[in-house]
Amino acid sequence: MLVENDSTAQFDGVYTVGPAGTVLITLGERGTYTLSVDVLETEGTITEQATPENFDCNQSSTQVNISAGGELTGNTLSTLMACSTEVNSTNESS
Repeated sequence: MLVENDSTAQFDGVYTVGPAGTVLITLGERGTYTLSVDVLETEGTITEQATPENFDCNQSSTQVNISAGGELTGNTLSTLMACSTEVNSTNESS
């Protein structure tokens, strides 16, 4: 698993993940990140990207799944709700 930001490795490691296992990485700084996951036994590779738009008020996550046969699937999910903005207004009537 490799996580890069501007082509600089932020996280790089080889892990054994069992059936229904989970690896969680939290990205705390806004930026463009590339997540690459490889399955050594099948030589499968998948790459997903998180962009600055994923770091707004919405809940966002990128998930990569490995099937029992070593097939990789990935997606990025976001709530895509409008972010609240404070509006200062005055209601004056004459």
